[in-house]
Amino acid sequence: MLAAPLPGGGQGEIHFRNVASASGLDFVLENHPTERKHLIETMAGGVAVFDYDGDGLTDIFFTNGAAVPSLEKTGPGDWNRLYRNLGGMKFRDVTGQAGLAGAGYAIGAAAADFDNDGHVDLFVGGVRRNFLYRNRGDGTFEEVSEASGIPRRIGYDRKCGWLLTHPVPHRKQEGRHHEAAYALQLLEVFGIASSAPRPFMPISATARRRVEAL
Repeated sequence: MLAAPLPGGGQGEIHFRNVASASGLDFVLENHPTERKHLIETMAGGVAVFDYDGDGLTDIFFTNGAAVPSLEKTGPGDWNRLYRNLGGMKFRDVTGQAGLAGAGYAIGAAAADFDNDGHVDLFVGGVRRNFLYRNRGDGTFEEVSEASGIPRRIGYDRKCGWLLTHPVPHRKQEGRHHEAAYALQLLEVFGIASSAPRPFMPISATARRRVEAL
């Protein structure tokens, strides 16, 4: 959607115009609805907005569903999709080239540079499967979940997020409370935290108590 100011720069209502099709954003969510109305059918459709190729333009990634009850993607219609921003409100589907078609019933996505190599990586959470994709910096991604310690858990992740924590001197008390709230949310959703030598490991009850004490 595109917000357009009123002619003459006057004050008034803001109007929106749907430019998705003209921009090349032709993604269609496939949540595979059934007569049983499974809860996951209402949870699909996550999105991550980030600059995956470092060209200064914001790209868009969409998660997609899968067949039910197999929870397997059966064709291109079920693929997750990455759209590269070409500038001028134009996008191109680069899913295949980037290696991000994905697997399983995906629900949410979050983007951040987890290994500090200067390239934004991608986490995709879904039903019984979580995937971490490392950005190689050449327009492609590699799936590194197992090597990084990301668990393939029973259940599903309905929210995704990154938490960057480090000691900050003279942090205001209000800020500490906000940091604690975000940390607790991450623990509840993923139950994992960054660690070495593997980037991620299950978080302990002791770590949870330390966060609660912030």
